[in-house]
Amino acid sequence: VLDAGCLDAPTLPPAGSLMNNVGPPTDRTGRVNVILGASIFWDLLCIGQIKPCRNQPVLQKTHLGWIAASDITSVTQSPASISYITADAALQKQVERFWTIKEIDRAPVRSKSDESCELYFLQTYKRDASGRFIVSLPFRGDPSKLGESRSTAVKRFYKIEQKLERDPELKAAYVKFMQEYESLGHIIVVSDTTSGTSPVYYIPHHAVVTRVNGQNKFRVVFNASAKTTSGKSLNDILRVGPTIQPTLFVIVLRF
Repeated sequence: VLDAGCLDAPTLPPAGSLMNNVGPPTDRTGRVNVILGASIFWDLLCIGQIKPCRNQPVLQKTHLGWIAASDITSVTQSPASISYITADAALQKQVERFWTIKEIDRAPVRSKSDESCELYFLQTYKRDASGRFIVSLPFRGDPSKLGESRSTAVKRFYKIEQKLERDPELKAAYVKFMQEYESLGHIIVVSDTTSGTSPVYYIPHHAVVTRVNGQNKFRVVFNASAKTTSGKSLNDILRVGPTIQPTLFVIVLRF
């Protein structure tokens, strides 16, 4: 139930001379006197309807007289536009910072040890007549910390000699390898009377034999991890190079 006083009669455009007999003027707003429900409205209709023209109210005859009906939404309304602009410098800085944090640095991260090793290389390397690089051992510790290593190397040499005497084929390949190393200048013969003040480290070596496709393949391994009398080896005082194999993290990402 609505209070009749809370509504206003809509304004209708004039429909010509036929509207003169309708009653009160309909071209201006007025107060609503009575509200009829839909159940009564259809009983009030009579035969007689006039449609003046398009976009004009329809005149309908009723037991109470002629009424004018029109679509309220057909009344022209002025379009309205609303714009809202705001600037938040703090939010923009936060977004930029988020992008910076989430961006992956393409440049490799180098440690102080890597930088020191590179500087050592630049200060000590040289090239021979054939264009090959000659570099010094990248020590990270004092070579004087190495103890005596000759006795250990000699003992292991005697053991490898005994093994080679039992396998003539392996002995021939081993001797050929050492002769080739000597001819290339990788090793030189050291006199028993050689002495000096500089630290000396003797690297033991041995053969590793593997069977591939029914044939024995061997390679000579130089063991620079053999401990001296001081408990340190050559590898203990040398810098460690980068890992050549892929890391576990990279391998997992491949799946």
